[in-house]
Amino acid sequence: MGLFSWLSPSPEKRIQKAKKFLAKKNFADARIELSGLTHHETKYLLDAAHAGLVEVNLEHAISWANAGDPDRVRVHMELAETYHNGRDDYAFKETRRAIREIREVKQRDHDIKHAEREARLLAIDPIAGTGPKEAPHPVPGETNVEDVEMQARLAFLEESYPEVLRPSMSRLGGAFMTAVLKIEEGNPKAALPTLLGLPDNVAVVRYERARAAHQLSDNKAAARELRAFAELTPHCTIGTNHTGVMLAQIMAEMGQVDDALALLRALRQSEPKLGGGLFAQLLEATNQLEEAETVLRQLLLDYGNDDNLYLMLARVRLRAGHRVAAMRALESSMDRVCNAPGSCAHRPASPDVLRLLSLLYFEEGTDTKRALTLHEDLRKISKPTSWDDRYLDALKAKATDATNADSLAASLYRDAPKQLKANLEKYLPQ
Repeated sequence: MGLFSWLSPSPEKRIQKAKKFLAKKNFADARIELSGLTHHETKYLLDAAHAGLVEVNLEHAISWANAGDPDRVRVHMELAETYHNGRDDYAFKETRRAIREIREVKQRDHDIKHAEREARLLAIDPIAGTGPKEAPHPVPGETNVEDVEMQARLAFLEESYPEVLRPSMSRLGGAFMTAVLKIEEGNPKAALPTLLGLPDNVAVVRYERARAAHQLSDNKAAARELRAFAELTPHCTIGTNHTGVMLAQIMAEMGQVDDALALLRALRQSEPKLGGGLFAQLLEATNQLEEAETVLRQLLLDYGNDDNLYLMLARVRLRAGHRVAAMRALESSMDRVCNAPGSCAHRPASPDVLRLLSLLYFEEGTDTKRALTLHEDLRKISKPTSWDDRYLDALKAKATDATNADSLAASLYRDAPKQLKANLEKYLPQ
């Protein structure tokens, strides 16, 4: 519930985000999302992410062995070892056996095939649709599947860029493309040396450096590269990212909230709906609550079923002193929940919505029965881990005249966050 809670998502939000990454087999992002968590689900989710990364890297190792590239085989085997939990030794043995067999078959012409493959990769021009320049005639009955897949991946990446930037990607050639693929595979550290060796005056180089730096949590470098990008070409959408919104988000993460908001305002002059969620968060953070509510209501009209938007709207209304309206926003989110699978499109309740709504009912004292029901639902899916949870349990103890009510309240005063002391003194006075 703090001012910058949107910059530090709750463990439950991070767990849910990690589950979505796992469902999409985006194992690297899932691992990053789970890093540092002590939530009870973290271990098995992290195991799943590591197992996925092991499987993916073993597959890549075999793929690169087929391509005749021992260096990349070694890199992916080392990555697989990094995430190895000791329970998939058989997979490692089978992969090593397969690689040995491939090497035995290809040993005679390994150097030639490796050189040809690198030449093809450097000459790939997906935009022109011509494939490798001066490509050798294929051997009858032989299909280089890895090269076909690589061309498809590179073409897809290049199509994610605005058309005006694509020619520069082709001119940079295979070194740049390989670095981008490393970023896509969740290995930005390996991509940076190549990117730093490429020309500074090429916008796509600056963007990919920013992506790599951001994945490595170097926000200062990421912001610097995105500003350099904007000096070379206007901010634009690349894949699922908008470079201007990305810069604003990074600036906010560094505490430059006013500057981030100013940047988004300028960008929204030409694209009024750009970065709506971040824009609302920045308005909330700078106490521009009326405008924040207007933006959030429009976002709910545009995107509907989103607990995070309802939570943000409730937070904005609370800061403006409209507690009942905040509760209405949270109840609207609950109206879209169906806890009984089979009777509707099943969507469990958000722990953050349950926590805040039950807390408000307890504080207001208007519907203790509803508060107790919400609290019970929360505890079924989330164990108490924060000061807010302790405060909620103390409010429940007070509402039910529990024998430990006074001791729970007293313990809260010893480490109450400064911004929440007023609520504590109002609703649980000593």
